[in-house]
Amino acid sequence: MGDLHQRRRELIKEIAGIERLRRGQLSEQYIEKPAADGKMKRYGPYYVWQASLKGRKRSVRVSRQNAEEVREDLGAYQQYRELCEELADVTEQITCLGPAAAEGKKKPRRPAMHSRKS
Repeated sequence: MGDLHQRRRELIKEIAGIERLRRGQLSEQYIEKPAADGKMKRYGPYYVWQASLKGRKRSVRVSRQNAEEVREDLGAYQQYRELCEELADVTEQITCLGPAAAEGKKKPRRPAMHSRKS
């Protein structure tokens, strides 16, 4: 049980250490236009950060210089989600063990429910 409590404290500390994050995804977009010689020329990539926040879709163009930072922020959000899921799992395990398990005692037995015949 002590290991679970220790892991829970570690997870909370890791979550608190995440300074930046973004939800959503980063897309690369390209534009094709005819060049002076008549051939189609591809321009790009142009980066767009897309997210759905509180039910509203949001798209923001991102400069090439900032694209890597946005990728890192998106990765931090994925890490945040994984840590939160593990925190929920560990906390649930602690909850299910209950206070008697922390003291090394057996849980009291519940009396059996008997059905009445009419």
